[in-house]
Amino acid sequence: MILTLLYVIIAILFIFNTFFTLRILFYRKQNSNLQIQLNELMKTIKGQEAKLNDKERRDSFRLRLENKTCEFQLLNVGNKNINPLKKGKAIISDISYTGMKLICPYNLPIQQGVEIKLYFNLSNRDFVLKSKIVRKEEYSDKSHYIYGVVFTETDERTNDKLTIVLREIEMEQRRISEPRLYTPNRLNSL
Repeated sequence: MILTLLYVIIAILFIFNTFFTLRILFYRKQNSNLQIQLNELMKTIKGQEAKLNDKERRDSFRLRLENKTCEFQLLNVGNKNINPLKKGKAIISDISYTGMKLICPYNLPIQQGVEIKLYFNLSNRDFVLKSKIVRKEEYSDKSHYIYGVVFTETDERTNDKLTIVLREIEMEQRRISEPRLYTPNRLNSL
């Protein structure tokens, strides 16, 4: 009787062990399938984020500037810190809330990731913005280079100040370029 009871207990334990082993294998397989689906979704999300970032970059309001210069200080090229005395000058071609386009004679190795600090003045207000160069174009004679720059670290106060200044400049540019329906000379001829 004890031997039969022992066989029954062993059989029950074997059945439970087999059942739980099969459940574990089932959940591992299910988890593996879910992980594959999750990885595919993450790839899709990253692709969509890249498209969205590119669209935002292109849709971002850009204000063309003439004869505006800035200074920049190289901070990092790749993972290497640069001597803080490495500075240069550039022309600001256009600017937005998120970045600007610079023209300068320096050939910077942007594939290594170049971080800079920009110093410029707009409407008698000084700005110092940490930035990263994200795009580079060359003039055909290779005498000048065009760089797309993204502002990387801006506090809310600086962001607000930049927004106000850009709106002021935009309004001034619109006011200057608006066609006038009448001029004092035309009024005198009536």
